[in-house]
Amino acid sequence: MNILSSITSGGNIDILLIGLMAIGIGTLGIVAYFSDTRSITNQAFLAAAFSVIGWGVFNLAVFRLENTEVALWTLRGAVFLAVWHAFFSFLLFFVFPQEKVRLPLWFYAGVLPFAGIVSFLTLTPLIFESVSGFTAGVANVTNGPAIPLFGLATVGFHGAGLLFLFLHALKQDRQKRPQFWLVLLGASITYLLIILFNFVGPAILGNATYAPYAGLFTFPYIVLTTYAIIKHHLLNVRILSTEIFASVLAGIALVELVAASDLSEMIFRTAVFVSVLGFGFLLIQSVIREVRLREQVQALATQLTKANGRLRELDRQKSEFLSIASHQLRTPLAAIRGYASLLIEGSYGILNPEPKEVVENIFTSSSRMAQIVEDFLNVSKIEQGRLEYRLTPTDLQKLVQASITELTMSARNKGLDLSYVPQMTAQCMVQADAGKLQHVISNLVDNSIKYTAQGSITVGLSCDVKRKTASIQIKDTGIGIPKESLNKLFDKFVRARNAKDINVTGSGLGLYVAKEMIQAHRGVISVFSDGEGKGSTFVISLPTI
Repeated sequence: MNILSSITSGGNIDILLIGLMAIGIGTLGIVAYFSDTRSITNQAFLAAAFSVIGWGVFNLAVFRLENTEVALWTLRGAVFLAVWHAFFSFLLFFVFPQEKVRLPLWFYAGVLPFAGIVSFLTLTPLIFESVSGFTAGVANVTNGPAIPLFGLATVGFHGAGLLFLFLHALKQDRQKRPQFWLVLLGASITYLLIILFNFVGPAILGNATYAPYAGLFTFPYIVLTTYAIIKHHLLNVRILSTEIFASVLAGIALVELVAASDLSEMIFRTAVFVSVLGFGFLLIQSVIREVRLREQVQALATQLTKANGRLRELDRQKSEFLSIASHQLRTPLAAIRGYASLLIEGSYGILNPEPKEVVENIFTSSSRMAQIVEDFLNVSKIEQGRLEYRLTPTDLQKLVQASITELTMSARNKGLDLSYVPQMTAQCMVQADAGKLQHVISNLVDNSIKYTAQGSITVGLSCDVKRKTASIQIKDTGIGIPKESLNKLFDKFVRARNAKDINVTGSGLGLYVAKEMIQAHRGVISVFSDGEGKGSTFVISLPTI
């Protein structure tokens, strides 16, 4: 005898069908709940799912009991759960599909107490007074005086829930509205069948032919809700596929259990069925955790992308501001330097020593400020990609000599020896933007003068004809550079730890600009130092032509 024949001959088809219903709606409720345990919609759906499972099981048990007293209390348990199923269905459709809802005062003051009172009355003779048996599909049940109240509660909750679901559907956009119509259709069919065959039939007409199969009436709701999930992606596809897989396994195990022929086989297959249910639950929960983690990672990645975009926009605005501010500052600084230079040269008459010293300080400070402004302007152009280079064949020796000539007086005023030591026999030509390359060389020599209290600055130039490389070395006997600062010295706004003791006005941008300009010339700039107080050497390497 095959499994189907065993089930049919044993009269267990109703158990199998109710079991499949319980697996389907129970799995759907668990998956929905654990997809977001804080969602009030998911909480209400889980409560509605398990209340209908309990109601279906109790309802079936009534028609399999011979003891009328036990049957009466089982029937009361079934209608008790029916009230709460109707209540949780109403709550579900009232809050669906929101995650957080502040329930109104009338819900706590009216709806919830009403459900509690009616559910209490179902356990008393006021709803069902007695049961004398169920024969030939006829329920021999004596109704109590409060049976209309039970009908009002179940029909009213289901009707109000469908009304709220209908109103929610009208508020949705065209993309989401079809999934609401599917759920509404499934729920309407289910509730209509339940009311007709489980309330009107037994309670009013006295016909309980289909009452044992009450749980099966939830299948339209399960099927259409599942289809809405698949069609309109209400749940993650991986979660849904795992749910279907677990439900199929549980269904197979249930079929085996119902077809058991003796007690030992039934015990064994019950253990298998329970194990399959536990395995399915753990599997679904594991997939939900994995999907949730991926969604969180995706959400964080999206937030990070937005934050990076915002940072880039802020950086662009900052660079534009620096560019505008630098341009606006250059003109007044140039005027200050120009008038100070004329006063020092005596164009407006010979100055006395004290006023002349003050004017010289003005000239020096404005020159430093002009250099800082120039650095800011260059940085903003570099970051915006607007720093243009006009590369032409350039005599590197002339650039180095011009920088030394420009800074000789500054070195002499500090009592330093600034010397040029070329190590080449022929002209050293490079493809360069002469103005920008001289700016870098002058900046490095000027830095050596600033950070050298006594001693010398030696500028060397060498050309390797075979390797086609030129090398400029600026070596000083100044304060040196701490080892921890060497690797970061060419970053923006970075200065050596001991630099502030000598020059408090530095911006930390000069070397960054120098690095960017040298790299634009396909060259390399590097620094060497044995430590504090031991001087430093800057080396620029460039390809020759």
